[in-house]
Amino acid sequence: MRGEAFEAKASEYDALNYQLHKLPIGIQHRDAFEGITAVIPPKEKRGLIFLDPPYEQEHKDFTRLINLLVAAYNKWPQGTYALWFPIKNVEAVELFYKKLKRTEMRRQLVCELNIYPNDVAVGLNGTGLLVINPPWQFDNHAREILRFLQPALKVADAPDLTPDSATNVRWLVGE
Repeated sequence: MRGEAFEAKASEYDALNYQLHKLPIGIQHRDAFEGITAVIPPKEKRGLIFLDPPYEQEHKDFTRLINLLVAAYNKWPQGTYALWFPIKNVEAVELFYKKLKRTEMRRQLVCELNIYPNDVAVGLNGTGLLVINPPWQFDNHAREILRFLQPALKVADAPDLTPDSATNVRWLVGE
């Protein structure tokens, strides 16, 4: 097992390095937006790229992430890519999905978990995970996991949501 971690902020890099220094992970003090394409494809030919960006400017960040994913996918189309994203502004998320569908990337699965309905302005309504080239039957397992997590993560002031209204796993693009 081998891994690479990227962190551009010095304080976060130091914390990451402290937490992971005993693991077989290369920890690099640089921006993942340029670092990822430098380390793919891995010599093992299989792997997962997990992205957890800060989302400081949602509209710009989504566009930048699509560009990164397309560049990485073009360099390593059989890789698995997982991108965490916040669900704060449903219009921005839907635009993100539309732009993703227009790319050449195949097998795009979206998993969403909402704690608050999208029409309630709370700052963070839920969370999403885009998975490109997910493992076989990952979609079925993701549905089960989200349905388990939904009541466990419910907050006191959130309205009651059914698992069907709070969770969503769907293919943006198939084979």
